Amino acid sequence: MDETSSLGPTVTEGISRLGLAYSCTHCRLVEPREKQTLEKAKQIIDKLYASGVPFFTKKLIQDMWDQIKRESADKIFTKDITGAVVECDVEMGKVQKVREWEDDTEWAYVCKELVLNYECRASLRNNIDDHRLKHWKPCSISIQHRIYEWDSEAKTIIPQRAPIAHEMVTKTFQDKAQKWKDSPACEKLTTILSSSAKNHEIDKVIGFALGTMSCECFNEDGSLNTR
Repeated sequence: MDETSSLGPTVTEGISRLGLAYSCTHCRLVEPREKQTLEKAKQIIDKLYASGVPFFTKKLIQDMWDQIKRESADKIFTKDITGAVVECDVEMGKVQKVREWEDDTEWAYVCKELVLNYECRASLRNNIDDHRLKHWKPCSISIQHRIYEWDSEAKTIIPQRAPIAHEMVTKTFQDKAQKWKDSPACEKLTTILSSSAKNHEIDKVIGFALGTMSCECFNEDGSLNTR
C-alpha cells in the first residue's frame, strides 16, 4: 500500500463533500440468542467457513433483491451464516446529522436507494468487537443505503462534483504502474516467471478503482491520493 496524505476531500460551497457513500441500516436478530465471547464468535465463523458453508447463495441474494424491489417494504429480512433470521430496517428518506470532531461543524445526509452489502470471512471477523457481541449477527449479505449530503435549510440534495478529469486518472495510473515496474516486487515476479515459463513476460498491467473517482483528494505534491 502506498503512503498517502491525510488530506480529505475538498469541501466546495454548493458541492457535496460526499462521493460514492453508503450507510448501514439498523439490524437485529428476530430471535435473540446467548451472547458469544469474542473468541467463540471468531471460532464459529472459521468453523463454518472451513466446513464449506456457502456465505453467499443465489437463493438468498435473489430473495433479498426481491424484497428491495417492493417499494412499500419497511424491513428487509436476511439470514446470518448460522442460519438465524435477521431483520433490517429500511430507512429510505431518513436524514442523519453528522458532527465533525476536527472543527465541530455539522452537516447532514439523507438515505436513498438500497443496495446489497457483502461481507467475506475476513470482514466478518474484523467487525467483531465487545460492544457488538451482545446482538452478534454475522451477516455475509445485508443491506445499505446510498447516501447523499443534505441541505437542511433548502430540503434538497446537495449536487455531487463531476468525476476527476480523464487525463488526471490516466497520468495517475501510468505513474503508479511505472513505480511498480521499478519495484523489487516486479523484479522478483519477473525472475519467477522467467524460470518457470519459457519466454513468459509481463506485457500488461491492470489497475482497479476500489471506489469513486469523483472525490478530489490530493496529496501535498498535487498528485491524486490513491491506495
